[in-house]
Amino acid sequence: MKAFATPEVASAWTKTCPAGPRAIADMARLKREDGAKHLWDTCKLSGSGLISAEEAAKTDGLALAAAMTAADQLGKAEVERELLAFFLKASPAI
Repeated sequence: MKAFATPEVASAWTKTCPAGPRAIADMARLKREDGAKHLWDTCKLSGSGLISAEEAAKTDGLALAAAMTAADQLGKAEVERELLAFFLKASPAI
């Protein structure tokens, strides 16, 4: 989780999740399989359209945070967003 400690990454993540680095810190205290659901709910990530809540709950929390931040940075680049969605759906939480 050190990657989220850099100012650049923290700033990018805060644009994706208004709860910012606190959401990641809180996630670290949860069971690994509960991390992505925590971020989905805390950060209100449903507006991204990248994946569904059910798909998000099946993935890893840090993978979700990284992919959602990357998707926000990429904006409307649909090819890249499709790759991120595929990555998330293929990365199980357990």
